[in-house]
Amino acid sequence: MTRHKDSSQGKVSATGMELAALALVTALLPLVHVKAAEAPEAAIKHAYKNLIDAENKHDLPAVRGMVWNSAATLFVAKAPVGWRGYWGIDDVIEHLHDMYQGTFRIDPIYEEEKVVFLTPELAETYAPVKITVAYGGRVVL
Repeated sequence: MTRHKDSSQGKVSATGMELAALALVTALLPLVHVKAAEAPEAAIKHAYKNLIDAENKHDLPAVRGMVWNSAATLFVAKAPVGWRGYWGIDDVIEHLHDMYQGTFRIDPIYEEEKVVFLTPELAETYAPVKITVAYGGRVVL
């Protein structure tokens, strides 16, 4: 499971075209500031939605501002050939930049998103998603 520490990260699965594939997407968001009226779970879900919205707009500066600035940042994703782990913010952003040059969209099923707090500051999340991405000129769901 992907973990959140005062932040939002996502572990997601991708499905499509009668085939199911598991996509482990790890994105660490910096501190999520919880408003007095907003529960911690709602703040995590809000931060995750903001990240997905920025990714779908291909807004690299916004995504970079939400990704944990650390060499320990890990984004595991389907690559042009197989699966690959992208380590560190620069590697993650470079991979996203390359994907944003073509078709790329994430559509989470927010109604199925789960947030489990391991401590008051640490949570795991899961959200099933449909990922549409182009590799080698082909759109893959």
